[in-house]
Amino acid sequence: MRAPPPRLPRENPFRSGKVGALAFVGPTVEEALSRWTEQGRRGALVGPCGSGKSTYLRAIEAALAATGAPTRAWWLNAETRSRDRRARVRELRTLDPATVLLIDGAEQLGRLEGSRVRRGSRRLAGLWITTHRPTRLPTIHHHGTDRALASRLIGELDPSWLAEEGAQARLDALLRHHRGNLRHLFHQLYLEQCLPSGVSPEVGVPSSP
Repeated sequence: MRAPPPRLPRENPFRSGKVGALAFVGPTVEEALSRWTEQGRRGALVGPCGSGKSTYLRAIEAALAATGAPTRAWWLNAETRSRDRRARVRELRTLDPATVLLIDGAEQLGRLEGSRVRRGSRRLAGLWITTHRPTRLPTIHHHGTDRALASRLIGELDPSWLAEEGAQARLDALLRHHRGNLRHLFHQLYLEQCLPSGVSPEVGVPSSP
């Protein structure tokens, strides 16, 4: 039997547009905002890389903006951690008190700056952060990744992948290799769909037979 040809990017079931459109598995944004309000309008989304925290935070930002609440979001990574520190300190002092501050990647702030931000944000209308580990802020939702969640999402994107022989064992191997990072896992599956059958990107996990 002839192997199926590589898929074009626009036909790839794991393309970023389809992955980004997946429905979040967990509490609705309305439920999260209700919990956040009960906790004094300060809270954290906690979980490993690639578990959907940033996507969920964007949905929360949009929901707040829809109510007319002014928001300010900081999207942090290793590059911005030190480069923009002084600018963040200045901005925190000048934000309108009615503003809700959202910080993606709060672990990038470090202990000292993180403490300053928590204190400085108390004069604001609210604070949301995403982080890898629990902090002193109330955890509004813990984002976890496991085989059941990965299977569900892959099933929404490409049910035929799960029907392949050995799919569950290979999924376990992918989850271990990517340390539960679903974003990286989906990216590998995207690349594999673009390559001839049997050829896998150099990531240490064999491609499907």
